[in-house]
Amino acid sequence: MDKTKLSLVYGVGKISAERLQASGVKTIPGLAELSVEKIAEYTGFPPVRAALVRAAAADLLEAAEAGAQTEAPTPSGVEPEKTKKAKKKKPGKKEKKKKAGKKSKKKRDDKKDKKKNKKSKKKKSKKKKEKGCDVEAALARMRDQIRVFHLDSAEWGRSIGLLTDEYMIREEALLPGICTYYDTFDWRLFRKRLVLQKVKCQDKTGLQFHSFDGQVVSETPLSVEPGFVWDLPEGALREKLAPVIEMRRLLPLAEVSFHGVRFNVLNADEKTVVRLLMRRRKASRPWQSKAEDELPVSLEIVPIRGYEKEYSRIIGFVESHLPVEEVSASEVVTALELVGHSPCDYSSKLKLHLEPGMAAYEAAREIFRKLLDALLVNEKGTRLDLDSEFLHDFRVAVRRTRAALAQLKGVISPEIRNRFRPEFSWLGSLTGPSRDLDVYLLKMPEYRNSVPQSARDHLEPLTDFLIAEKAAERKRLIAALDSERYRKLMTDWRAVLDDESGAASDASAAGTPIKEASSKRIWKIYRRVLKMGTREGGSVEVEVLHRLRIECKKLRYMMEFFRTLYEPKEIKGLVKILRRLQDNLGDFNDCEVQQVKLREFAGAMMDRGGYPPETFMALGCLVERLEKCQTVEFGRFEERFGDFSRPENQERFRSLFSSKRQQAKQY
Repeated sequence: MDKTKLSLVYGVGKISAERLQASGVKTIPGLAELSVEKIAEYTGFPPVRAALVRAAAADLLEAAEAGAQTEAPTPSGVEPEKTKKAKKKKPGKKEKKKKAGKKSKKKRDDKKDKKKNKKSKKKKSKKKKEKGCDVEAALARMRDQIRVFHLDSAEWGRSIGLLTDEYMIREEALLPGICTYYDTFDWRLFRKRLVLQKVKCQDKTGLQFHSFDGQVVSETPLSVEPGFVWDLPEGALREKLAPVIEMRRLLPLAEVSFHGVRFNVLNADEKTVVRLLMRRRKASRPWQSKAEDELPVSLEIVPIRGYEKEYSRIIGFVESHLPVEEVSASEVVTALELVGHSPCDYSSKLKLHLEPGMAAYEAAREIFRKLLDALLVNEKGTRLDLDSEFLHDFRVAVRRTRAALAQLKGVISPEIRNRFRPEFSWLGSLTGPSRDLDVYLLKMPEYRNSVPQSARDHLEPLTDFLIAEKAAERKRLIAALDSERYRKLMTDWRAVLDDESGAASDASAAGTPIKEASSKRIWKIYRRVLKMGTREGGSVEVEVLHRLRIECKKLRYMMEFFRTLYEPKEIKGLVKILRRLQDNLGDFNDCEVQQVKLREFAGAMMDRGGYPPETFMALGCLVERLEKCQTVEFGRFEERFGDFSRPENQERFRSLFSSKRQQAKQY
């Protein structure tokens, strides 16, 4: 039996099936004969899962034996009777014609038979395939039919008594264990309805990656704490996890300890017809105080293939006699909520709900509050340097605040703007160097692949240099975040936003409806972008591209701040058009900045000494490659800006943001 068939047993997985085969287990009967400990040893599964695998293999074997049919023996030893050969006569002309006609007819019949045989072979192969899928389909149906209920822990003893009184049951203790759930700070797994959990049972630890409905995506034995995806062992789990979490760190969010019993419900022949798993569980936050909250008792009812009627009867009995509540949400949701997490409570995307008739100052204040919340919620992760995205989101919140203060001139009083713009500019300048070093470290794999194979290892000293520079820069950033100036900035800014006296709204357009104020400002920036990107002769200077990039960023921020004021489909389409132009301008700028910085790094490394000459040669190759990339992006600008400024796109911007009076002036 191949590994595909072994992997069908309760989701063993192809990797674990390969391990079983390597250990000499090549059939489902062989798997059913193994002890739970051996299955756990060969597959790396925790004992609880190993027990389920063994039970599923036994069920398949039992069902196969029940459905086996013996074929009737075919008679042997009978020889055909010998007949005497008759003498052949020479055929005449008529006979020859008849014979020729028969041959041509036979050929036609043979062709028809061949076609029929082909069709019948196809049907047979199709039936074989379908038959081969029967086991897989049956197991999939079994998993789909698993019902999970919750009941109060106080009902544990009474529920067990009711079950044992009604059914013949064999009771087995489930091994105790601990399950830890992981996700990124911005809930990338949860948003995709995926769960990553580390299960520790006795001395075995494994990492499981599955969907909310329990369908296993991948799993692997694990001896270390999960962190970044590149720290995990190479294999299917790492490959499937990488595009979801990217550069973000996996954080332990909830820990659930469990123990319980398994009830095998038996029929008159003492065969297992249904399994019930009852678990007591307690949840806590990892790495914090050991205060535990008790979860409801989990009752999982698992069907056995071939005993659907018994399964239905058990379900009916449980629903009518036990004080249970069926679980509609994933178990991870219950655990997260119990320990105080609110799934999806943070996103790097700015979520605002503004009304068109709101006073401009009130809308601006709502924007600034959201940005301040985003800044503060990322401060802790930035201080601890958990991953690069905390500083990135912190910096984006600062940059958006600066952009809003600059663009909403008539909405906020000049005194407030003049007081806080320099302070947020200072904060932005503090975060810049650390963020740049994060970007270079994240780009190192790309840098390695962009130079010749022989030069790749010589870039390792650059990685060491960047790590050292980042550590020094981080100390400066932490010192600034601990400073009185930073604390005062946060306190004073919050006080201004919470002030209901209206002192900060002493501006000419503070009471203007926000849709009118935002449309006017967006339209003005858009026209400036068009003017800067359109030059006589069709050529644009490099310096103009840098200024244009900044103007496009302002335009993007303004459109995102006020996107709920406009028709969703239209504003989304225009942001997408703008983003394509921004990608081009951003890549062009990044190539130039990286060339300058890499030359600076090379100079600093030479001053310090101790670096091999091959490293500087590799850096030279890298700078040369970035120069070529910058030339390519410069050549793409005309096409990208041409798409952005097409007459139909100009009309879309005009109809969405330009007032009737301004539109009249255009015509």
